[in-house]
Amino acid sequence: MQKLFKKCVFLAMSAFMVMGSVYGSEISVTPLISYMSPSQKVQDIKVMNQGNEKAYVKATLFENINPGVKGKAKRIPIIPNAHEQAPLIITPTHLVIPPGESRMIRVVSYRTPLEKDRYFVVNVAPVSGELIAIKNNQSLEDKKVRAAVTVNIAYDINIFQLSTLPKLAVITKRNKKNLEIKNTGNTYAKIIQVSYCEDKSGANCTLSKIGSFGIYPGETKEISLTENKPVKMKIMKNESKSRIFIAE
Repeated sequence: MQKLFKKCVFLAMSAFMVMGSVYGSEISVTPLISYMSPSQKVQDIKVMNQGNEKAYVKATLFENINPGVKGKAKRIPIIPNAHEQAPLIITPTHLVIPPGESRMIRVVSYRTPLEKDRYFVVNVAPVSGELIAIKNNQSLEDKKVRAAVTVNIAYDINIFQLSTLPKLAVITKRNKKNLEIKNTGNTYAKIIQVSYCEDKSGANCTLSKIGSFGIYPGETKEISLTENKPVKMKIMKNESKSRIFIAE
């Protein structure tokens, strides 16, 4: 899951009609992740301008195809105003936010997934002003400009459009201290509370230092263990229902 929570920082070296300076937009976004049930048609994303200047923000919707599956994962943009084909749309896609104020981006669901979850990303990014490039044959003295740095922080908000019949299923393959876990279900699985046990009953266990992680349907994760003992894991479905799994 930690890979899903992306906060992208872009540093662009540019030239302005100013003496060397730093520019940027200070925005915050919430929530960073949303699980949309089959009956949920709307999810609002709040964008807050925490800076002292007016913020210009652009929102772009993508779908993650086969996330986590090696050689098959890809991210494709969803065409705006094409809800006849698109399962989700966002509105508006451009925001102007005064200092200290907030605006909403609305995610609207038009289609319900039937067989498995679908995964989307709403990229929310400040839009910088026009930059003036310095040509190779121009000098700083001639144009009276110096390089400036723009710092823009963009957010990826992860939208899980859940299956109507979610199935939580994993299989494991163990070779001493190497554990392979594959999600064979149709919904996102989160592995938490990985423990080492004295026997396969899972009664006498010690919590490991392995942090929580997520596995998409069809994805396989390889885990390095520190002890050659049975492993007990708590597996959660969509941050709600959970069950215990033992890997011998």
